Amino acid sequence: MTVGRVLILCIVASGVCISAPACIPADLCQNSDSSCNSFALYALYGIQSQAAPCNPCRVFFTNATTTGGVGGKVGADAFCMADTARPFVATFKALLVDPTNRKACSTGLCSGDPAEHVDWVMYANTQYLRSPDGLSIGVTDAVGLLTAQSAPIATAAQNAWLGMFTNWIPNPGNNCTGWTDGTGGVSGANKDLSATGLDNTINNACSNTFALLCVQQ
Repeated sequence: MTVGRVLILCIVASGVCISAPACIPADLCQNSDSSCNSFALYALYGIQSQAAPCNPCRVFFTNATTTGGVGGKVGADAFCMADTARPFVATFKALLVDPTNRKACSTGLCSGDPAEHVDWVMYANTQYLRSPDGLSIGVTDAVGLLTAQSAPIATAAQNAWLGMFTNWIPNPGNNCTGWTDGTGGVSGANKDLSATGLDNTINNACSNTFALLCVQQ
């Protein structure tokens, strides 16, 4: 074995990492769309891989709705994980941005630099499939942006909080105070997911109740 590179093998069953002296986190040990009762073998070189742990990855919008006061990104991620629409045992995070805690870009389209990401939920050069039908909605570009959708995420009108602005930067002043305020005095950027273009949002009072868009990690 080459010095400086560590091979970690992970056996998974039922979506849980069960074997290896220094196994990768259980939420990365997934069989994607295959049966959770099937065994799979995963190899990871180095401390952390930059490649997506899923390719293709799934997205879904929640069955439950919430005001803009969902508890920030931590509350939003928990909302995704608890929702009945989650398609299988895997970690999902909310595509819900604000200028500080989670964003794709700080300049338009990240100016080609993924270093602008802050806890961003999409991976570069990765195909994304919508739930529940598994149709591809597109492949992200080299900086992890889904700028060219081949299909909408929803087949019927379905509005979700996103916080996005044109060119994938956070919508300034329209993020329900970091997604902590569900009153009518502030507003949040949202989108009807039956149309393409995640950065083509409108603004509504945070007292409205909309779904969240959840992305597999």
